[in-house]
Amino acid sequence: MDVVLLRPDVAVAVTGPLAITSVAARLTVERVDAMVASTAYHRAIHLDGSSISLTIVKPNVPPPDDETRAHLRKINLQPGVSRTSYVVIDATGFWAATMRSVLAGIALVSSQSPRGAPSIEAALTELAPRLRGMDLDTVARDIAAFRARHLALGEPT
Repeated sequence: MDVVLLRPDVAVAVTGPLAITSVAARLTVERVDAMVASTAYHRAIHLDGSSISLTIVKPNVPPPDDETRAHLRKINLQPGVSRTSYVVIDATGFWAATMRSVLAGIALVSSQSPRGAPSIEAALTELAPRLRGMDLDTVARDIAAFRARHLALGEPT
């Protein structure tokens, strides 16, 4: 796994077709642009949209504001972006239920919307046909270690 961006607010790593994003603060246009820039090479080697976006959101991070959501929609319409996207909501309680509802609502209006997953392992299980030749247990451990490393950086500003 190659870490291509490591900041307290967002971090990105790539392995095979996976682009893994760890989010520890509310997404802003600047944060989204930093994530997109960090994966330019990865997208270039997956020009057909075969890259897979896996985003892990720290519990209790507020959803993006309207401006950032509009910016995300615009980016997702560009050629070469991941056509498969999962957001891991590995938390319980009101925040997790709200985030799952937001994802479900988006799915009703867009076929390009991210799918929700309750854990890294659940997302990888669904993605298994696209990850042939990859040891999913090892990938799950690597993703968990990457996320722990990111969150250990401390609170973002």
